[in-house]
Parts: sequence; structure tokens; C-alpha cells
Amino acid sequence: MCNRIETYQPYSFSQLGQRESQQDSRFPDYDTPQEQCRTFVVCDGVGGEACGEIASRIVADTLGKYISRFTDDGSDLTKERFGHALNEAAKALNEAVDYGSPHMSTTITALHFNNSNVIVAHMGDSRIYQVRPGIGIIYRSNDHSLVNSLVHSGNITPQEAINHPKSNYITRCMSPLQPGAYPTPADVLTITDIEPGDCFVLCTDGVLHCINDEQLAEILSQPEATDKEACSLIAGLSANSSDNNTAIMVRVKSIPEQLETIEINSGQDTSAIDSRDPAESCTTTIISPESQADTVTEIAPEQEIPKRKGLFGWLKNMF
Repeated sequence: MCNRIETYQPYSFSQLGQRESQQDSRFPDYDTPQEQCRTFVVCDGVGGEACGEIASRIVADTLGKYISRFTDDGSDLTKERFGHALNEAAKALNEAVDYGSPHMSTTITALHFNNSNVIVAHMGDSRIYQVRPGIGIIYRSNDHSLVNSLVHSGNITPQEAINHPKSNYITRCMSPLQPGAYPTPADVLTITDIEPGDCFVLCTDGVLHCINDEQLAEILSQPEATDKEACSLIAGLSANSSDNNTAIMVRVKSIPEQLETIEINSGQDTSAIDSRDPAESCTTTIISPESQADTVTEIAPEQEIPKRKGLFGWLKNMF
């Protein structure tokens, strides 16, 4: 019996889509990361702001390298330690202002496999999924977006959100810290409801323009498909997205004995909505942060930062 969570070979893709430049970044930056890799980050530079590609690269690399370095000896990543990693990324972004832009920004999604749990963190509208074959999506990150806030507040319905004209407005992202400003917090969650076969996916909104939740769950739940085939299929469906599109997927192989006694928790928040029109080419716009439901821990960097067959078979036949 293993004494920690073990995973299969991860797979990834990063594509230009219908954009002229690539503002998505990932860590590790490989289509086939090393099998023993336990830290994964996907960032999407904010397209409406200058130097988004610099922001996403700096933050993805800084977070990924810091977390990997701290956990190389088998130590678990705690929420407190993730806060330190977030602070290092914020410092690196501020120090890059001289060759970037004071307005450059990026979304963040991060995933780390501890010995007996998984730490996930996000900021913005890039997403994290946990898909369980035979069950479906049991965790999905809650987009920090204007439209999502309007749905949760009851101002619009989920159906009205799909084609909402401001579906590209986000309420959180990481930017260089301006004088007198407060750091933007990330939502950080510890997941203990994990089973062999669970598949975790990090992806930017360019993927979400082309694939909805039901399709993603169906693709990742097909027993006849290898993970490599499933990743290739998602990449094929996303290739002509109106935006850059990047994803990392990694499936759980085995779990420690103590986790096998944990009951399935059906109470995790999957109420976030798919609010994008797949046909719409959009540029992300930042608006002021709004209050969020207190469903996960919010962790912000420190303030002392230097200023600067079914569906699967049908889809497979198409590609």
C-alpha cells in the first residue's frame, strides 16, 4: 500500500488559438511533464492589459519552482506555505515592472499533490476541475468574474449569463502592487475527497470557449480512452478557440490507506457557472474585486512587496 497519493503520467497542451500572441503560461512547460511531478500551474495573462505574457510567465514559473523546491523532500504544502509562494510571485512581478508594465496582470490556477490531500488555488477565471468517472465533476473552482457574481447574487439567471455582454470581465487577478493598494487574495482549498481514477484539470478560459462541463466530464470518464487520447481530444476541440488555450490534466493512480475510509463528500461547491459564449472572441477586462462567498480560505501575498462512445466516440471520429 502506498503511503502517499500517486498519479499517472500527466499530459498538457498550450495552443495559440485565434490570437496573434501567446499569453498563457504553464508549469511545468511541457506537453508531457515528468511523471513524478506533483506541482502544476496554469496562468492566463490578461489580454486587455500590456505585457500579459510577461505576467503569466513570471507568476507560473515563480509559483511552480517555489512550491516544488519546498516539497522536494516530501514535505506537504500547507495553505500558509502557499501564501509564501504567492508572495514570492508578487515580488517577482513587481520587480519586473521595469521591463514589463505596471498594468500587466494574470490569472492563476495551481494544484499540488500532498501525501494525503490536494491543495488547489485560483485567482480569476481560469479553472480547476476534479472529475470522478461514473460520478462527474465533484469539484470546480468558482470563477472570479462579474457575471458569476451577478448569478450568485440573483441579479441574473445562469441562462442569462451564457451570452452576457460582460462575460469577459474578471474581478480578481494578480498585478504589480500599486502604492496604497491591498494584495489580491487567491482562493485556496484543501481537498481530501480523493479516489483512484479521479482526474484533475487546470485550464484557461480559451478551453472553456469550446468545451462545456458536461463534455469535459464525458471525455475524462471514458474507460476506453487513455489519458493521452483524452488530452489530445480536448486539444483538438480547443485548437480554433477565439483565445489562447492551455490545459494540464493529471489522474490519480492510488491513494494512502487512510484515505480509503473517507466518505465521498458531495457537498463541495460546484455551483460556479459556465458563463462564456463559445462563439465570442473576447478580451478580458479587470474590474474592482467584489465580496465572495466564504467557501474556501482566501490567501493574499504580504503587503510588504517591493514597489516595483457516446459523446467521446462521436468526438473522436471527428478528429
